[in-house]
Amino acid sequence: MVTEKIKIEEILSQEQIQELDKLIETHGNEESRLIPMLEKIQILLGYIPVCVQERVSEKTGIPPNHIYGVVSFYSFFSMKAKARHRIQVCMGTACYVKGGKAIAEKIETDYQIKAGDSTEDGRFTYETT
Repeated sequence: MVTEKIKIEEILSQEQIQELDKLIETHGNEESRLIPMLEKIQILLGYIPVCVQERVSEKTGIPPNHIYGVVSFYSFFSMKAKARHRIQVCMGTACYVKGGKAIAEKIETDYQIKAGDSTEDGRFTYETT
């Protein structure tokens, strides 16, 4: 399956792009500043889509695969926009045994979404922890 590349202008306003560029400039191009920069971007935008990661790469010279690796590794970062309300279901061993799996299955069935997805109306994002 081929997916179309989303341009930053399609998802961010010019004001957001300017804020993003200012934030990138403030943090500089040292890899040691990457995680704090990404944290601020996450706070600013609510998520860090691939087109924003590419913008960071272009402005800092940090390889895009390194940025993607950091964003995809840390659970704090998200590449998808979150809904207004987040539903989190614990899937650790103790939670799983105490009914976490049944709760997760009920949410997936009732709302027809998988972990990491949002409802079509944009009200809920479902996550497992």
